[in-house]
Amino acid sequence: MPDFGVAVGDATHPRGNGQVGSIRMLCSTTHRTTTRIKPKLEIACKAFSLSTTPLVIKKMKSYLLNNLVRGIRTSPFCAPLKAWLFVPIYCLVAVAVGFSSNLLKLELLNSELAPLLPFTLFVFPSLLEEAFFRGILIPNNALKSGKLKVIGYIIISTVAFVVWHPLNALAINKSAIPLFLNPWFLMIVFALGIACAYSYVVSRSIWVPVIIHWATVVVWVFFLGGRNLVLEV
Repeated sequence: MPDFGVAVGDATHPRGNGQVGSIRMLCSTTHRTTTRIKPKLEIACKAFSLSTTPLVIKKMKSYLLNNLVRGIRTSPFCAPLKAWLFVPIYCLVAVAVGFSSNLLKLELLNSELAPLLPFTLFVFPSLLEEAFFRGILIPNNALKSGKLKVIGYIIISTVAFVVWHPLNALAINKSAIPLFLNPWFLMIVFALGIACAYSYVVSRSIWVPVIIHWATVVVWVFFLGGRNLVLEV
């Protein structure tokens, strides 16, 4: 007759008992080995995390020093004239799109906070936005990377700059939703982003795009009916 006792689950046959015992021993050994290895793996992972964290921080610090900080230290008065090349082009686009879409209108600002606005507008949005979208997203020596990479840096910086406005309105500044989600407004923002990014690449000074950005929002708020969060508080 066939020897069905060899089946693993047949505990009535001697050979079956032997195989079951072997499997149990193997499972027990595996469990003990896993139990011993798991803490070691956790310790190794923690050690790796602790060892890589200072390296990441060091690289970030080095990147900021070689890019944003260097851009801050570079005087705008040393910028070549071609750094301002896209400014008149941006102005033409902004005026044409703004007035044709009724985003811009000749209107003088009448507010008690007017003397304060040039300073607040300089810090935000001008300085803080340019520090991130140009000073961090674009390497300070981008020109040495070649034309294709320069174009790539300018596009990435500008797209991020444009996307930031609707995200800002949806997440933080709810009252700006009608404006910051307006496609005509975003077209003007795109043109401003190109002008600022190009000026930073050529001048390597963060102050050049800051000046462009600041002049834009000051003229907009003071003379063209622009909005500002300070005026709405």
